[in-house]
Parts: sequence; C-alpha cells; structure tokens
Amino acid sequence: MKTPLSHYVIIGMLTTLLSSTAFANPQVGQSPWGAADEIGRLNLMTEGSQFEVLTRISSGKVYDLGTEYFVGMPSWHSLGDPRYQFWLTHTPHGTKVDDPLHVGDEQNARVGYTGDAISMYTHMGTHIDALNHFGLNGKIWNGFTADDHLGDRGWKKSGAETIPIIVARGVLIDVPSAKGLEMLPPLYRITTQDVKDTLKFQHVRLTKGDVVLIRTGRMRGYQEEKS
Repeated sequence: MKTPLSHYVIIGMLTTLLSSTAFANPQVGQSPWGAADEIGRLNLMTEGSQFEVLTRISSGKVYDLGTEYFVGMPSWHSLGDPRYQFWLTHTPHGTKVDDPLHVGDEQNARVGYTGDAISMYTHMGTHIDALNHFGLNGKIWNGFTADDHLGDRGWKKSGAETIPIIVARGVLIDVPSAKGLEMLPPLYRITTQDVKDTLKFQHVRLTKGDVVLIRTGRMRGYQEEKS
C-alpha cells in the first residue's frame, strides 16, 4: 500500500461562509458577484489569470495531492456517516458458479469477469467542500434557502458541479515548519496570526486569486484510523 503523497489540506480560495457581521449574529455571506453567484471567490479566476499562471510553468513535475482510499481509512463518521468500503460484485469463479448470463460453463471459463463497487461518505479523503456544505439559519452562501433549493436529490445551488476547473497559483503555508515542528499537535486550531507568521517566515505574499495549501503535518499519521 503506497504512502499518500499529500501532506496538505486543500483550502482553495472559496469565500468564507460568514459575513463580516458580529459573531453574535452571524449571517451567510452575500456575493459581490450578484444574486445568482454560486462559486464565490473562484470568480477571481479568469481565462486571463489562468493563462498567466500557465506561462510560469518551467517543468513537467507534478505534485499529486490525492490521498489513497482504503478500507479502514480515516474519515468523519462521528455523526453516523458511512466509512469507506470496497467489495467485489463479480469474480471469475463466482461467474462460473452462478452463470448470471446463462451462457454456460465453457463461455464462463473462457471469459473471466471481475466487477467491484465502493460506498463512502463524500467528505473523506481528498475533496473540495462546495459552498452548500454549511449554512446558517436555513440559508447557504449568497442567501439560497433550503426551502427553495434543497430537494430529495440534494441542493440545486452551489454544488460541487458548479466548481470550475481550478488553475491558479498555489501557495503552500507550512505552519509546523514555521513553528519548528514536524507536525501540529492533535486538535490544534490554526489562527489568522499563525498564517501571517508563516507567510512572514517563508517570505511569501498572497495575491488575489491564489489557491492556498495549508500544511499541518498530520498526514504523517494518515494510515492510522484515528489520525
């Protein structure tokens, strides 16, 4: 089993859910891009900005941020959401025994058939949270309401299907390295000051439209179920 290549938490430049109102009375964010907007700060990414970033590429090196999916992998299941499961639906031997297509022993012996299936909670492993993932007072990003836009098959607004292909400058914020650590302690809450201090430590400035990757180091224990 390979070790996951990513030690990062993909943050992406999605707009924060809360507006600037006091936390005593938080409200969902309203888009400066209009009442129909469903993607927030991803509007800052344009064909022009994507082209400018692509002109900076000087090698073909790829950094894979994907994590491996396996039975027993870490996941959020405290609220009863399903863990990752994988199973075979068909095997060559089983097909010979069951003969599901009624083609006979000779054909089943000649053509081997293997099929599989997976079941999982969608918020595990490498993923991006869409802007409808969290809300306040029956509303999500930009004031879309559950009464009007949440059906039996999911939200009709701000789903993952609205997220465009993301091509932007990536900025790694290595918080534990700035603190002289290999990884942050369990349940450590990264603060705004941590981010500012790390950027200063790295001599890096964020610019409009950047995609931010925050390293915690916690992926060192990814193979452990309780990591």
